[in-house]
Amino acid sequence: DEVIVPSSAPTSDPTSDPSQENQVEIKFQDRDNNGEVLNDPIYIPGAPGTKVTMDEIKKHLPANLIICDGQDSEFIIDGNLNQSISIFVRHATEVRDETKKVEQIIYGNYGTTREELNRQVVTFTRKVKYDLYTNRVIEIIEDWQPSLTFNDYTVVPKDGYSSEQTVLQGSTVNNDSGTVTINVQMQQNKVTTEDKEITRTIIVYLPDGTTKEIKQTVKFTHTVTINPWTNDVINDEWTTGNNKFEGREFGEVDGVMPDKTSVDEMTVTPDTKNSVVEIRYPQNKTEIDKRTVTRTI
Repeated sequence: DEVIVPSSAPTSDPTSDPSQENQVEIKFQDRDNNGEVLNDPIYIPGAPGTKVTMDEIKKHLPANLIICDGQDSEFIIDGNLNQSISIFVRHATEVRDETKKVEQIIYGNYGTTREELNRQVVTFTRKVKYDLYTNRVIEIIEDWQPSLTFNDYTVVPKDGYSSEQTVLQGSTVNNDSGTVTINVQMQQNKVTTEDKEITRTIIVYLPDGTTKEIKQTVKFTHTVTINPWTNDVINDEWTTGNNKFEGREFGEVDGVMPDKTSVDEMTVTPDTKNSVVEIRYPQNKTEIDKRTVTRTI
């Protein structure tokens, strides 16, 4: 069987150690590189007639090489100091999925400051055959996608601002593209305000002939927000802290009751007209004593 060996064991060279008189030189020939002999052959010692098996040779095989099939499984050391055996090897390979990521970053430019609005990543993939001995791709099984497109992005400015563009179409990139940077200009919205007061005046005619006014007021604020890029109205609203005139009760005064004993609570809108409500008590009668005075001269 073919075997991948992760590492090689130390070797010995007969020129550096003369005590080893009987050994065989093992040369590895790279069949994936036109039979080129790899550097640094190994030397296996043994007396003449000693068998050197392929399993012994495999112990010295460089990492990520495989011994080719169809070779003798054992060799005999013949005692010749120049004995050399060639072992044909090939490279170990594996199929890999490779990826490349390309990023798109969208920024909002608010005058002198810039804020990140959106970040997207697309991932390109391909399937390759990888040479584990040379650490390089030797075959592309499935190539990169021709292109990928980022999702469209609806710009969301921070409160009080509008963007020059509202929707950004997704950029189309390929596997060689660098990071895509998009800058969106922002401007502060135009805002106008006006106040409006709605009043209800209750006039109470008291029995003694005097009057009393009760003034009820609801204040509205009209706010209009305008997009500075298009001059379109973004928001138009009336707001108030209280939108009701409270109800009032009127009881007996000086022993008499008014023509209306209550004024109802009333919900007010900006379109409500100013109004006056009258509460009348019967007026006290004033008796006049008429007398005739005669003067005789």
